This record gives sequence, C-alpha cells and structure tokens, in this order.
Amino acid sequence: MEYPEVNNELIELIQRKLDGVLDDEQFNKLQRILEDNPSAVDYYVKTMLAISELRMDGAFENKPCRESSAQASFADSSVWQALAEDEKKAPAIQMEKPTEKSVESWQGLMKVEKPKRTISRLSVYTLILSAAAMLFLMILVLSSPIRPIVATLTDSINAEWISEDEIPAKWDVLKQGELTLVRGLAEITFHDGAVVVVEGPAVIELESPKSMFVASGKISAVVSEYATGFTVNTLSASIVDLGTEFGVSVEDNGSCSLHMFKGTASLIAGKKGKVRTSQIVNGNEARSIDEVTGVVKEVKLSDKSFVRHINSQSGLVWRGESMDLTDIVCGGNGFGTGVLGTGIDPTSGEVTSKISYISDRPGTTKFSVVEEQGYIDGVFVPGKAQIISSAGDIWQDSPETKGTFWCAITNCRIKGDGLYSAYPSMLDNRLYGTVANPGLMMHPNAGITFDLDAIRKDNPGICIRSLSALCGITEFCAKDRSYSDIWVLIDGEVRYHYSHRDLDKTGQGQPIDIKILQADRFLTLATTDGGDKIYQDWCLFGRPMLEIELCETNVRASEY
Repeated sequence: MEYPEVNNELIELIQRKLDGVLDDEQFNKLQRILEDNPSAVDYYVKTMLAISELRMDGAFENKPCRESSAQASFADSSVWQALAEDEKKAPAIQMEKPTEKSVESWQGLMKVEKPKRTISRLSVYTLILSAAAMLFLMILVLSSPIRPIVATLTDSINAEWISEDEIPAKWDVLKQGELTLVRGLAEITFHDGAVVVVEGPAVIELESPKSMFVASGKISAVVSEYATGFTVNTLSASIVDLGTEFGVSVEDNGSCSLHMFKGTASLIAGKKGKVRTSQIVNGNEARSIDEVTGVVKEVKLSDKSFVRHINSQSGLVWRGESMDLTDIVCGGNGFGTGVLGTGIDPTSGEVTSKISYISDRPGTTKFSVVEEQGYIDGVFVPGKAQIISSAGDIWQDSPETKGTFWCAITNCRIKGDGLYSAYPSMLDNRLYGTVANPGLMMHPNAGITFDLDAIRKDNPGICIRSLSALCGITEFCAKDRSYSDIWVLIDGEVRYHYSHRDLDKTGQGQPIDIKILQADRFLTLATTDGGDKIYQDWCLFGRPMLEIELCETNVRASEY
C-alpha cells in the first residue's frame, strides 16, 4: 500500500515518539497529521505494530518497572561502597610465578615467562555480580509472556486510568490485558475493525483483536462488515456481532443488559462451562441477563444512555441524539446548548432576543450572511430567482412574493404588543416551542440556509442521513385566510413543497422526511405567502431534526 500523505516530517515525529523525546508541540503536530490524513494513521499503526513485535514485550524498553529484591541489590549503593572500602584494605592476591624450563632444541618449543598479575577482590565480585545479573535478565525474559497488540487508543476525553505498566495516551497501541478506566471516556479501535467507546468507571480486558471482556461498566460498539464476529464477553453472557451497533452495560454483580441500536447480534446467555442459551437480538430491541440464573428478559431500549461517539478536538460527546435545527437558530450546537427566545432577522442576518411581530415589514431579496451562527449560512426574504446561499446557489423557480414579512425566524416564542402572543404554536394538538418539542416559526416570507459541511467539519465521524420534521400552519390561524407555501431545498433544488390550500388542514401537521447525501452542502427552509397577504400565516416546522448516525469506519482488519 502506498502512503501519499507520509513525508519526512511524519517519520521524524514517529521516531521521536519511539525515542521518548517528543515534546508537547511536536505531539500536537503529530496528532493533527493523524487526524487529517487517513493514510498517515495506517502508516503510524503499522509502524507501531512492527516495532512492538520486535521489543519482546517491553523487556528492553527504556521505561521504569517494579524492582524485585534481586534488582534492588544490584542498585544498592551501600553494597558497592562496602566493596570499595574492602578493596582499599585487602592485600593483593599474588599469582605464583611459573619457572622457566629448558626445552629440547629439536622440539622447537619454548616456554615464555608470564608476567606477574594482581587481581583485586572487587574485580572478582564485579564479575560474579555481572554474571548473576545476566542470568537474572535471561530468566526474566524467558518467564515473561509476550502479550500481543490487539487495539489502538484512538481518542479520549478526560480519561483517568489505573495501569500497572503505563497510562495509555491517544494513538498508543494497546496489548492484550486488563484496563481500568476510573472516569472519563475512551475510544478503542480493535485491529479487526470494531470501534468501542468505554465510559468510566469501567473494568475491561482486551482479549484479542476481535474480542473483549467487560467486568463492569458501560461500552458501546460499532462493528463494520469487516469485523463481523466481534465478541463482547461478560460473566453472564456473550454477545457475538452479526454486523451491528450496540451497547452493553454490566453491573458490579455481573448481571448485564444488551441494547441493539441497529443490526443484529447473537446473545449467548449463561456462564461459560455451564448450560447456555442463545437467541438473535435485532435492532431497536434490548435484553437483560441475570448473572445467577442466566434468565433473559426483554427490556425497554435505552439508546440515549450510551456514549456512542466522541471527538476530543471538537468536544463532541454523542449519545445518539438527532441534531436540532431550532437549537442551532438559538445559537447552540444542535444538541441543546442554545438559548430559547433567540431569533434571526431575515433581512439583515442579525441575531436578536427581541422577538416581536409587526405587520407587513418591508424586506429585500438580498441574501444576508449570519456571522454569529457558524452552522447557518444565511437568511433572506424570498423573491423571484432568489439567491439562497453564500456560494451563489439560485432558487430558479422561486415564486414572486409580496416581499414583506412579520417577524424573525425563531423557536415559536413570538411577542405581540409587548406581551407573549396568545397564539399557540400547535400542530396535531401538540404545543411546540418548548425544550421537549422545539419548533421553528417561519412566518412568510422568510428563508434560512444551513451549512451542512460546517456541521460535518465540527462533528467528524458523524454522517447526516436525513431531515425530519412536521410542518403546517398552526391551528390558531383562521381557515379562510391562511394561504401559504412551505419549501425545503438542497443546494438550490426543491426537495419538498407543501401548499396550504385545503381549509380543513389548518393545525394538521404534514410529515417531512428528506434523504441527505454526503455531497449535499446547503439545506434551505423557506415559507412564502401563497400569492395573497401574509396575515395569520403562522407557518411552523415542528421538531426540525437532522437525523445523524456514525459514519462507517474505513479501517479494515486485513490491513493490520
């Protein structure tokens, strides 16, 4: 395999890490290279594997280890000091001088006189101790089992470990054996392709490149098609992957639960060596297994209680939630960090907390970039042949509108006359605009464009799969006055259009489910006046969510 991203700088940084002389600045540079270049990661892991196989389980590595009593005696300075004092006082040992003998000339031989030599006691002691030390090292090497490398620590957030040998750091290869995570989060990529997130406190054992043991704690696993057969063992059960994403929680008494997020797995319940039962568990199902009896019970799926993906660079800790576009409008990251009551003026792109409505405000067809919200590309008041992105995407068939609007784009919190509006933001008898049920109020004429690539950049490892929402005109509005159009576009192309002309559907939600491809960049939501006045056209996107999932891993077990 060729490595186009590998250069002399990467090789030098890897060598300095192996030599133990990598400083903080160089470590950060190495980390950036590995995060940006997949081929560099492959080269790094293979290099570490090759070096580790040559090191015989660390016996010749320059790292501290526990001293045995024999080792302590070699290092004890008092022993050497006593030997030196004895050397000063002790008489020299005289070697007997050999006698010179005559040899028959016809034999052509002669004895050469050997010089007198003096051997100190310290030299004798040193020779004995050196021989003993060599013997000790040989016994140590022969008696220490060579633990194979099975995985790599690919990321961690606030991780605190207990380790007899050394504390693992990001990009360190991991050998077979037990690990205790006191607190924090760690992502471990097994060399057969499975990616596991461990949530502290947890005690685990890395058994092989395709199996692990969980003594206690919570883990989630993503297993690609290349790693099918990855196994998670516990005291009460074994979970054999059949191409899945799942979570396992193990209590201190050994009982455990399996939560299948997607795919299937074979659950083998019971202790090893005893009678065991097996069953197939499918996506969106969950089971609990009793450690004592081995009894398996169906339980409620708890897919949001497991950390399923982390990214220390962006601080992302993802538990399977959808990304809320309303939260992004309110200044958040899509996962609940926004401030309710925040809105964006569609004519200027200004972010404001003063959300009020005024009838027929004049707007322009200008596309305004929103500087304060990184995931929002910009906003506009729709008009003919409307520009809808900073890249110049044009909504070619956009309808001609009155060019006026009533209020900012916001999370349903609209004020009128200095008071909260009495107009309920209701669809299908459900109130929107709350934390539990967010809703994006977009009274015509208004449009907003989200930058999907900016979201992807800040959330590596996460793939956007679709947009889901419920749209309509809130049930408050008069049925004989509410004519509006609701639109969804991707990169300037219309993907959804709902025209509100049916007088019986005021207050009834219309489902939106639009597939989003990895190549799609701009997502636009818009509302237009339907060709009449905009009075009482309270258009609402209920729970507008980007449905996301983990991207498939690119690591193949065969490459390691």
